[in-house]
Amino acid sequence: MKKIILETETENSAIEECLSLLKIQGSVLLLPTETVYGLMCSWNDELAIRRIEKMKRRDANKNFQLLSDDIEKIERIGGILNDAALKICWKLCPGPLTLVIKSTHGGTIGFRIPKYDFLLKLIAKFGHPLTATSANISGEPPYAKAAEALVSLDKEFPDILIDGGLIPSGALASTVVDLSGDEIKIIRKGLISEDEIRKAVE
Repeated sequence: MKKIILETETENSAIEECLSLLKIQGSVLLLPTETVYGLMCSWNDELAIRRIEKMKRRDANKNFQLLSDDIEKIERIGGILNDAALKICWKLCPGPLTLVIKSTHGGTIGFRIPKYDFLLKLIAKFGHPLTATSANISGEPPYAKAAEALVSLDKEFPDILIDGGLIPSGALASTVVDLSGDEIKIIRKGLISEDEIRKAVE
């Protein structure tokens, strides 16, 4: 596993290291976001997704979220953004907000556009969304420090760790909103309030 301290002078090299790994099937990255440290891989890399499930001891039937730098990438892989989803994206994204929407392939897709420049630049250069989940054992709290997230995985290591320092939010996860039905449903409370979400739609 390679570790890089994310600073201004190392950002470009860190992005290139991550891009190189994303092109290799099965690669898993441990990266910072504005909310928590997360395990990530290419959106359609099933081998890497299985590795992440093992690292987290996570149920294979639970869906992961996707990270993107824009809604077009989500639409290209089958995401259906209704009027409410578009309004919320225009007013509250990028930010700590995960939207669950219908998919053209059946079922749903959960995605967010992180308010974190390093990730936005990485995804833009990669050209595709990233599959992502918090870097912790399932059922345990997420982490705001890279070292804590790594230790929590208990000998199952990712291919690279980008240490962006302490996460300012204190590891408070994103708000999750289900927009796949006729009503707005808050699945998980987080940094963005229900009132802000409903005002964005109005």
